[in-house]
Amino acid sequence: MYKHSFLNLMIICLLLISGCGLKSQKTQITSDPTGAEVYLQHDFLGETPIETTVEQQIGDYNIYFLRAEKDGYIPNQKIYKEQFFGDTVVEAVPPKVHFVMEKRKKHVISITSNPSGAKLIFNGNVIGETPIKVSIQENIGAARVFNFTAEMKGFKSKHKMLKEFVPEGKESPSQFPESIHFEF
Repeated sequence: MYKHSFLNLMIICLLLISGCGLKSQKTQITSDPTGAEVYLQHDFLGETPIETTVEQQIGDYNIYFLRAEKDGYIPNQKIYKEQFFGDTVVEAVPPKVHFVMEKRKKHVISITSNPSGAKLIFNGNVIGETPIKVSIQENIGAARVFNFTAEMKGFKSKHKMLKEFVPEGKESPSQFPESIHFEF
């Protein structure tokens, strides 16, 4: 009985000495432009540039999700997977990760009226008089609705509504007309 206990203890000691514990990978994360918020498995790490330690997950064939987000830019994600049995975070996640952030598109809409000089209300806020140009930035996520109201003394108010849609594939979620015209 003592022989087996001693043998088991020796095996455990050899495994510990040989480094079978969980590994970690030091990773330097950068982005262009800098200042992007970085997430690992949905946990906030900080802003680029940042150096962090990615810890080994328990199990085999683990997946590591790194995501970068910055206002005015399309979120960017990189996925690293342990490809073979016995791979660790060291084989899966590189020591340097760089995100190139793509600017969100801006749509400029020229808004006119006949006669000109109508007060323009955009989503409940007065933004000026016609003719005017309105800039709308592309959004990722839930579709938005844009309400335009033109008011002119002595005339009935005119309304136009633009709706975004949830994109399929690579198409832009924001496809707007280049101009809107209000006829009084």
